[in-house]
This record gives sequence, structure tokens and C-alpha cells, in this order.
Amino acid sequence: MILYILKAETQTSAFTTIDNLFIKARFRLALTELKKVGPPSFLSNYKNYKALYPLAKLSEDNYKDKKIAYKHYLKYIDKFESKDVVITNFVKIRIKEIKKAYFLKGENLE
Repeated sequence: MILYILKAETQTSAFTTIDNLFIKARFRLALTELKKVGPPSFLSNYKNYKALYPLAKLSEDNYKDKKIAYKHYLKYIDKFESKDVVITNFVKIRIKEIKKAYFLKGENLE
């Protein structure tokens, strides 16, 4: 139980740091920090929509290949569509725009 509490406090601290980097427009550093916390957090706390959205957004902003962000956005919609209306609407718009961009290029997203 103590380990679980310590892990939760560490993740909260890490997400606060990532949020601050994101606000300061230090996207690459925020993505690096998010990757350090990311997968273990998602595996142990699958209800954490505030972790998956920044991962998708930072992936989209920093990688030329938007397929990575597209997959993260789809996971967000699949798991957390009803959690936050504002983020969900933004995610749906991004999914449509990424689909459209790949369609216009004649490339397959899957």
C-alpha cells in the first residue's frame, strides 16, 4: 500500500512538471519526461486521461509521422470519451484532420 501511495505521488509530481514544461512551450523536453513516466503510468493507472492526451498532443507536435499521435488519440476516444468534453472535441477534430491529411497524400493510416 505504501509503495502504491509513493508511486501515485511521484506520478503526480512528474505530471505537474510535464504540465509546466508544456505551458512554457518546451515540448520536446516535456515529451521526453512524459515518456519516462508514460507507459508505466498508463499500464498501472488506465483511468488517467490526463496522461494520455498530452502524450498524443506532444507526439503530434514533435513527430513528422502523425500515425503515432493518431493511435494515441484513438485510444483516448476509446477509453475516455466522456471524461472531458473539451479535450474530447479537440481529439475528434485532430483525428479527422489527420485522416484527411493521410487521405490527401494517398496513404493508409492503419
